[in-house]
Amino acid sequence: MESCNPIGLKTLLVGDRTVGKYSLMVRYCLGEFRSRRSITVGVDFMTKEVEMNQEVVKLQVWNTMRKEGLERGVYSWYYPRTRGVVLMYDITNRDSFDNLNEWIEHLNTTCKEPISMILCGTKSDLEDSRQVSTEEGKELANTLGVTFFEISSKDNQNIDELFTAMILLTQDTSGYTSYEGADEASCVSISLKKDTKEAKFSKCF
Repeated sequence: MESCNPIGLKTLLVGDRTVGKYSLMVRYCLGEFRSRRSITVGVDFMTKEVEMNQEVVKLQVWNTMRKEGLERGVYSWYYPRTRGVVLMYDITNRDSFDNLNEWIEHLNTTCKEPISMILCGTKSDLEDSRQVSTEEGKELANTLGVTFFEISSKDNQNIDELFTAMILLTQDTSGYTSYEGADEASCVSISLKKDTKEAKFSKCF
């Protein structure tokens, strides 16, 4: 794979603490599963170069660590030059799903440019502990007009598919496209319009 002049793509992982942002980042970038790490304030990121459509894409995956009262300001600091957002919840934690409304509101008031968004339910390997149904996730994705995945960082389920979708959604700077790459049971794709800046933004969130 050629590494000269790669296309930079910054993607931010957004959601409540313990939804699995760090595990997702490590699984995709390092090919490993790590379930926990100490919680700190700030942001860290990892990079991975992939080749797609005869172009080298250098994907930056940013993990924002949550701290009550501080996390919103931390996220706002790192939104500039962000091309994509993975909005995450834990399928075994109802509160993390219910809190998505606050994250979406925050994105609406903070983002100044169109951003591609994917809705992601994590920990799909814990089916016996599920509190949020797949249909609820699909319904929210339909309401938002975005692509939806359920993933498992532990079982490496739909990880590559999720980030492939993000690259495809953001690769064309003139607009967005739909993605149909994951299993039908865990992914629904919604086409986003290639119209004005305002239209693209309103369709994302």
